[in-house]
Amino acid sequence: MQTKWAEHSLKEVHLDTQQEFQQFYQENLGLIYRHVYSQVSNREEAEDLTSQIFLKVFFSKWSAALIKSVAG
Repeated sequence: MQTKWAEHSLKEVHLDTQQEFQQFYQENLGLIYRHVYSQVSNREEAEDLTSQIFLKVFFSKWSAALIKSVAG
C-alpha cells in the first residue's frame, strides 16, 4: 500500500481537517520514524525528531491555510 507521502509532494496533500491530518499521520508515522531511526540509530532521538516533523507539517499547513483565508 502506497502512502500519501510516497504518492504526492507535501504541497499536494490535503490536510484541511483534523481527520485528514490524523489519517496522514497514521499512514506515514512508521515510514518517517523508520527513516529517521535509520539516520540517528537512537530510539528517543528518532521519536523526538519524528514528532518535530509532524508538528512542522501541521503548522506549515495551518499557517498556509490561515494566510490564504486572510488574504481572501
